[in-house]
Amino acid sequence: MLTLLKQHKDYKKLGISVTIGHNLNNLVNSNIVVYSAAVKPDDIELTKARELGIPIIDRGTFLGKITKAFHNTICVSGTHGKTTTTSMISMCFLEAHKDPSIQVGAFLKPINGNYRVGSSEHFIIEACEYVESYLKLFPKTEIILNIDNDHLDYFGTFDNIVASFHNYISLLPEDRFISCKL
Repeated sequence: MLTLLKQHKDYKKLGISVTIGHNLNNLVNSNIVVYSAAVKPDDIELTKARELGIPIIDRGTFLGKITKAFHNTICVSGTHGKTTTTSMISMCFLEAHKDPSIQVGAFLKPINGNYRVGSSEHFIIEACEYVESYLKLFPKTEIILNIDNDHLDYFGTFDNIVASFHNYISLLPEDRFISCKL
């Protein structure tokens, strides 16, 4: 919780309003609502945003729009190890002075948070397979760490998970790079 609060202080310094919990007052002066797959469609804030005509966008689509803006988006996916691997790749780029933008699923001490806005063409992002959010990204490079029985509440079967990863691989452009260890 202290890490989460520290990150919120950093967001606030950037003029980003951060709240914890669901409250209709969170919508005051909002011009867009970004929500994660964990938020249910009948959430009070989403319902009210729809009523007020405030645009809403799921996190995967929002991140996809960001990845589209980069020449070199490196997406790290897999059932286990995404955060660690994304962090390690990010550190390599930082140590090489490549000034990457970063989005990782946990607090990364050297960037003092879970995101970093760089000024280069490189974006390193943890690509989550849950509800197939990663299918909304625009990768130039994909790193697939592993595939396992996970998120069966969404996928139902292991075969559906494998089919989803095949769809994910098909997102790569012709001059692509993929690394898999399955």
